[in-house]
Amino acid sequence: MLGLIAKRMAARSHLTDNVLPMVPYRQFVISFPIPLRYWMHSNKKLFAKIHSLVIKQLHTYYKQKAQTMGLAESTPGSISFTQRWGSALNLNVHFHTLCLEGVFVEPAKPDGSIRFEQLPPPTDEQVGTMVEKIAERVIKLLRKRGYLKEEADEVDIPPLDESFNEHPCYRDAVAASIRGIIAFGPNAGQKVRKIGSGFGFEGESPMIKGPKCATIHGFSLHAGTHVGKHQRDKLKMLVRYLARPPVAGTRLKESSSHPGELEYSLKQPWNDGTTAILLSPLELLEKLAALVPPSKTHQIRHFGVFGSHSQWRSKVVPKPEKRKGFAPDSDYDPKKVKNTLWARMLSKTFGVDVSVCPECGAEMKVVAMVHDQMQIARYLRHIGLSAHPPPVAPARYDQQGLEFGEA
Repeated sequence: MLGLIAKRMAARSHLTDNVLPMVPYRQFVISFPIPLRYWMHSNKKLFAKIHSLVIKQLHTYYKQKAQTMGLAESTPGSISFTQRWGSALNLNVHFHTLCLEGVFVEPAKPDGSIRFEQLPPPTDEQVGTMVEKIAERVIKLLRKRGYLKEEADEVDIPPLDESFNEHPCYRDAVAASIRGIIAFGPNAGQKVRKIGSGFGFEGESPMIKGPKCATIHGFSLHAGTHVGKHQRDKLKMLVRYLARPPVAGTRLKESSSHPGELEYSLKQPWNDGTTAILLSPLELLEKLAALVPPSKTHQIRHFGVFGSHSQWRSKVVPKPEKRKGFAPDSDYDPKKVKNTLWARMLSKTFGVDVSVCPECGAEMKVVAMVHDQMQIARYLRHIGLSAHPPPVAPARYDQQGLEFGEA
């Protein structure tokens, strides 16, 4: 979980510094019916197919909008962030997609660059049409694969990935997280909150829930967040929000009224007045385990002009030579390894710059590297440190065997 958090936080710096050009952007947030959330989390192939359907529909909107303005050949672009959690640490698979508020078109300029054409923002009716198309395509896919009947009733769940079959406890934790209940321990089966389910009914029309926000069949699309061309600070804040970790440390605290329990406050109170959820330490670990994405799944995906196979990507991004990742301080081939210094990325991610001297504030440089164990021990003794690590303290308690199913 910590590795996932650090990776997402590092990616946001790379995007704002090296990838996103100075153009306007719009965020689209698409959420799904509750049964579909479990299916998408437990089946990577179904997840990838639905993700592609959603992005294709968003890009189709921009292409059609461009055609109405006389731009026949156009290419949109988007970067999609997968988030798998809700405000109460419940499993809620949904997408936050950052789209160009326009398209790139030919012909190329004299200097070889391509032209960006900004498009007007979508209306409430257009957002309703988009979410309706997304729902139709996804439901059609589920019916084709035999997961839904014509009446939108569930027929059979998609086949589970290998990790879910190998670890039934993980599967139970994921199912309980979506339903808002506790899976294990003395509070097993008790609800954290109530949630509805279902895929709606045939003939349902999109319902406008607010400005640029519509819902249908349990699908919801919100497109109210916009960033202007020169609002780079706002763009960095938005990307920081898109790549945020599942747990906000400022909202987690030890309960004063329930000793030994933890309180996790909600971003906004629920309709029934709930402002926080109460979890034991083991229940918190259970909720966090359910939020871990399946192995070998991309949490950030690039589409359109930002895709790795796009012939226009090098002409669009500000620094096409920059590659996401880390590199040693010297003596490396930039064509073979990543080219962002680890210390520099740490400073941007966690606010700790280890390359700055704590005494004088000057930038430190690597003078020498010692690999020989004998020389390392001699140096440690010279500066007054032990060449041997401190002994491991004995455990305070005897750890007994523990199964998730035990009370």
